[in-house]
This record gives sequence, structure tokens and C-alpha cells, in this order.
Amino acid sequence: MKITGDLSVTSARSNARHGWNAGWVFRNGGQGAWYDPSDLSTLFQDAAGTIAVTGTGQPVGRMLDKSGHGRNATQTTASARPIYRTNGQKHWLEFDGVDDFMRLSAPLDLDTGTVVMALTEPPGRTHHSILLSPTGAGYITISGSGTRSLSKNALGSIVPVDSPTTFAMTAETAVGIRVSGQTLHARRWPDSTEHVNSTAASANLETTNTLMAFSSGGELPARVDLFGLLLCSDALPPNTYARALSWMNTRIAL
Repeated sequence: MKITGDLSVTSARSNARHGWNAGWVFRNGGQGAWYDPSDLSTLFQDAAGTIAVTGTGQPVGRMLDKSGHGRNATQTTASARPIYRTNGQKHWLEFDGVDDFMRLSAPLDLDTGTVVMALTEPPGRTHHSILLSPTGAGYITISGSGTRSLSKNALGSIVPVDSPTTFAMTAETAVGIRVSGQTLHARRWPDSTEHVNSTAASANLETTNTLMAFSSGGELPARVDLFGLLLCSDALPPNTYARALSWMNTRIAL
């Protein structure tokens, strides 16, 4: 008996509406992490997880990993915690671009992995904003003083994702990134075009352990609003990748 499936963009959008969620990518034991600010049961004001987040404007010191792998994100310094925000429909964490960041409880190898994210950066930024970083070089960042673009570190320099065009980080749609060592393959939902960095960058995402800042202590923090984040140590199959992007887009684009 031959089993077939609809792997189209339309199918991905339908699955996002009818019960599919980001946790499905971990059903077969793949490593990773999943963070969803719309689920208040996963947010706590303190790093120990004893004070629940109950309303907008409260700090987030602990964000539980919904993948089942226990890579909870925490911040022990009160002043460096992002703020939970909601407008009644959307839910996000506001990172202030000054000192806010969070650390994973265990590092994750993303050097040949997949990242699906929903975030926006308010206008006016002119310096690097680190999105994901390991213990050393190789981080993923937003850079540029004009068009803010997705980039990757290359041992002391920043390499933008620029081919076939600059991948601007301005639209309020989900972004998918396939990491292939020195190269990022980025696309925006629902466009299937993949953009890459035409100049090789550093690899070194084997020990990704920090969200929204450089891992050595909070330098280059991101001023972003984070609506959702999915990290996978494996390259997702095309149909799963499309579904993950479609689902993540429901976090940010209503």
C-alpha cells in the first residue's frame, strides 16, 4: 500500500490551524528546545521558577522548554530579565537591547540544525543584536545601520545573509534558518526562496547556550520582541520545516 501526503504550502497552513504544534518535531527523539511566550504556564518571574508570570509588564526569569528536553532558559540577574508583554492576542518577551538575555540550562548543537523564530526588532538599531550564541565565535545576529539584516559571525567580522538579496529582518512573519556550518539558509514564511551568505562565516554553533546576547556575559544584546523560538539539532524534513514555519507564523502574524 502506498501512502502519500500533501506537502504543499496550503497543507502546511491547514495543519497549523488544526492541531499541529512545534512539539511535533520532537516526537522521534530529536534534540532541541521550544519556547512559547503565549503559554503563561511556562513563564516565571524568578530564575528558580517559584513566582508565576500572570500579566503583562512582569519580568521573566525562567522560561520552560516545551520540547520535553528540559533546556529551560533562565536569567538570575533581575535587571537583565526580559519583560512579558501581551496585547490580548499576541504574546511576546521584550528584550531591552541593554543587558537582557537568557541562558539555556544545557548547550545545544545547532551547527547542522534548524532554527524557526518569530521576532521583530523595533526601528532605530544601528549595532549588532545577537540572537543565538555559543561559548565562542559563530553566533547568529542582526546587523547593519540601514537595512537590518540577518548575519553570522566570521571570527571578528559579521557576514550578512545577502544572496540572492539581503535578508532583511523587518517583516512581521516567521523566519526559518537551516544552519550548514559556515552558511545560513534563511527563508521567510510563506516565501520558499532561501537566502544565504555569499561569504563563508564561522561554524562553531555546537555549544549554543545563550538567547538574545553574546554568551560571554551579555555583550551585543538584542532589542527584540520574541514571539516564539524553535531550536532543532537536526535538519528538519521539508514538510516538517514548512509546517513549523507556518505554525510559528501564527504566533506573530494575526
